[in-house]
Amino acid sequence: MSILYRLSWVAANIYIKARYKFEVKSRVDLQNLTGPIIMTPNHESYLDAYAVLISFPFFSKIHPIYTMAADWLYKNPLRRFYLKSVHTMPTFSGQGMDVSLKIPKEALLKGGAILFFPEGGLNVTGSILPKSKIGAVLLSKEMNIPLLPIAVKIENKLCKVSIGAPYLLENTEIEEARLEVMKKIRELEI
Repeated sequence: MSILYRLSWVAANIYIKARYKFEVKSRVDLQNLTGPIIMTPNHESYLDAYAVLISFPFFSKIHPIYTMAADWLYKNPLRRFYLKSVHTMPTFSGQGMDVSLKIPKEALLKGGAILFFPEGGLNVTGSILPKSKIGAVLLSKEMNIPLLPIAVKIENKLCKVSIGAPYLLENTEIEEARLEVMKKIRELEI
C-alpha cells in the first residue's frame, strides 16, 4: 500500500469531517473486514469514493481498497500518476469484459477489496437505478466473492455512509443479480 494512499485517506478524512457532519452505520466490523470483497456503493458525488474510504478505519484490514474509475480521468499524466498511486484502476470502457475485469480479478485473487460503482458512473439524479451495470455481478458470480452494499448520501453539511452485510449471488441469474445489487443499496438507511 502506497504512502500516497495513506495520505489521501488522511486528507479525505480531514476535508470531509471539516466540511460535513460524518456518520457511518455498518452491519459489519469495519476494523476487521477482509477481502476478497466487492464493494458496491451508489454514486451521486465525486466525494463518494473518499467517503467510503474513510468509513474504514486507518488501520482496517480491508485497506487498500482498489477503486474502478472512469477512463477519462487517466488522460492527465499527473492525475494518472495519483490515481495509480492510490490503487485506482481504469474501467477500459468499450474494450470488452475480459479487458475491463482483468485487473480487478487479479486484485481479488490476492484477497483485495474492489470498489465498483454499479451505476456505471456519476448519477446526479439521486435516485438509485433499478439495475446495476454487469461488472461487479460477473466477478462476484464467477469468483464466488461476496458483494458489500454501501449507500452514500452527501447533502446539506451531512455525509452519511451506510454499509450493509456482505452477500453472495448464489443461484441467481445475471439479470436478477443486477436488480439485487441495486435493491440491497436501496434497502440501506441513508
